[in-house]
Amino acid sequence: MGPQHHMPEAWLVDYAAGTLDEANALLVACHAALCPTCRETLRLLDATGGALLEDQAPVALADDALAALFARIDAEDAAAEPARPGHRPGHQTVDLDALLPAGDGTLRLPRPLLAYLPTAPQDLPWRWNGPGVHVIDLAVGRHPGTRTVLMKIGAGRAMPQHTHKGTEALMVLAGGYRDERGDFFPGDVAISTGEVDHRPIAHDDGECLCLAVLDAPISLTGTVGRLLNPFIRF
Repeated sequence: MGPQHHMPEAWLVDYAAGTLDEANALLVACHAALCPTCRETLRLLDATGGALLEDQAPVALADDALAALFARIDAEDAAAEPARPGHRPGHQTVDLDALLPAGDGTLRLPRPLLAYLPTAPQDLPWRWNGPGVHVIDLAVGRHPGTRTVLMKIGAGRAMPQHTHKGTEALMVLAGGYRDERGDFFPGDVAISTGEVDHRPIAHDDGECLCLAVLDAPISLTGTVGRLLNPFIRF
């Protein structure tokens, strides 16, 4: 059985069009690696986009169009970072084989994620972020205010009760957790905003590994949590 909590359809459309920011494009690519349903949706979106392009009527070009194009390419090449699998500038065919998980038998991660890891998965420099919780910040894109995080929660351990000052998109990579909305397993996606106040708890049978993209910090709730907010960074 595949994931039960899917990526929003609008995000899949933006990913296929190449208009989604790099951090969330990475999240979509990782979800598609584990979700046959969303991979098929991306396949259909690509086919639809290609058909629409073929149906477009030709447009006359200005005399200096070619020179302007070369100048733009030169400017973009000078400023560009090396291409990574989660980043899809402009419409292009989704390479489904490039998304599928890779790795050893104990931890298979989506291929797009591997390009962003600072080390091999077994050597990752985890940073303590509270009892039972460890994180790693990933360098993904240049979108101001966006944070991309790998998060590991110990078996049976809980995150503190919290809500969100912005939007958090989170995907389970391995293991699983539960909160007030239900259970989440590998490939499942949870979108949380200020309307969500929850306390995720990792399943008892093993660590929960997640990839999260946040456009604003979380905010602890409850009497004690509110007192701790000035000292917490997540």
